[in-house]
Amino acid sequence: MAFRLIYLVLLIVMQFCYHDRHDFPLFMVLYALLFAAYIVLVWKGRASKGDMIWLALYASVFFFQAPVLSDDIYRFIWDGQLIVNGENPYIFLPKSRPDLDFAGVLAKMNSAQYFSVYPPLNQLCFALAAFIAGTDVRINIFVLRIILFLAFLLSAALLRFYLKESGKGFQHFALFAFNPLMLIESVGNLHFEIVMLAFCLAAYGLFKWKANRFWAAVLLAFAISIKLLPLIFLPLILRHLGFKKGAYFVALVFGVNVLLFLPFADRGFLLHILSSIQLYFQTFEFNASLYYLFREAGHFLFGFNVISFLGPILGILNLAVILILSWRVGKFEMAAFFILCSYLLFSTTVHPWYLVPLLGLSAFTRFRFPFVWSFFITFSYAAYQSEPVHERLSLVFLEYLVVISFAIYEIVNYRKGGAESGAEAGF
Repeated sequence: MAFRLIYLVLLIVMQFCYHDRHDFPLFMVLYALLFAAYIVLVWKGRASKGDMIWLALYASVFFFQAPVLSDDIYRFIWDGQLIVNGENPYIFLPKSRPDLDFAGVLAKMNSAQYFSVYPPLNQLCFALAAFIAGTDVRINIFVLRIILFLAFLLSAALLRFYLKESGKGFQHFALFAFNPLMLIESVGNLHFEIVMLAFCLAAYGLFKWKANRFWAAVLLAFAISIKLLPLIFLPLILRHLGFKKGAYFVALVFGVNVLLFLPFADRGFLLHILSSIQLYFQTFEFNASLYYLFREAGHFLFGFNVISFLGPILGILNLAVILILSWRVGKFEMAAFFILCSYLLFSTTVHPWYLVPLLGLSAFTRFRFPFVWSFFITFSYAAYQSEPVHERLSLVFLEYLVVISFAIYEIVNYRKGGAESGAEAGF
């Protein structure tokens, strides 16, 4: 009880003391204290029937202020306002249509020069908030926060059930559910990876126990329609089910997404989405690992930033690794975990909230480096101390040095243990 209360108090202190993302030193002091309390809570804590109530209390702390560490929320509000006013969010560049700034958020947006990249079910959440709240930004934030609050609790409840069924104890559950990054980036900063994770976990249960794979495919399609990321798991599902059943499953996933996209179909719609995806691979760069190493080599060899062709090359290499992992790693959960690790390793952009699904998958494994990463990835917020954003590569190097070193240590020990016990065929 005492550890849970201390953790709650520290969350409240962070919410009421930290209001400016430029103040990185204050954030790191508060986050370090919070993370230390989290470690003690996981280490000393025991399972309790009131765990979900505690999680609801922790998440409810974030209802008292707008997101501090991220300004993505203003794009969410913009897109939602367009939909309720009969406009297509995939058609307009915000900077070219100030007349569509119904809620007055254009000046606060970080993506005014880009077309929307958020899939249709994500857009439906934005539209729901806009429909309920009108142009009131605070109520828009409140409605979206309720959605993410419920998604966080659902993800935790599903994970708790699955871990209990597989004989895993409180620590596996607590590492995910009480993780401060999980709370801050989902309910706090309003990133929809937690909604995607909730759909993925629901689909996993139906898929794993063969309860109803039709609805498993539908739920996975919903997850993709929140964030496109779960597309990387389709080769694994194809291998796991076999070609005939797997092809039917994959076709159903794509079919549901086509139906969800149809209401937004318009001239230029597909080209705008593809241009946004192209920008992601050929323009955006933040807190990357392998990409930054190759980028520096490119600067040395060619004298300019090689992201325009290095990004797609890394994407192709990542696809190859995903296919290899899908067919070589025997255990489904372990394969999914390393597929997601591979995606993050090859990415040109790795924001802190990208770890949300990885933390969820980690609970099914014995690997703990993602939880170490959930502390060190916050070093990337040092980039927001200045305007425009400027990364401190020394901190990025330190982040990945610690995380990759710990990952290698765990993987080597795991393989040794597997070789001795004969466990985990194919890994």
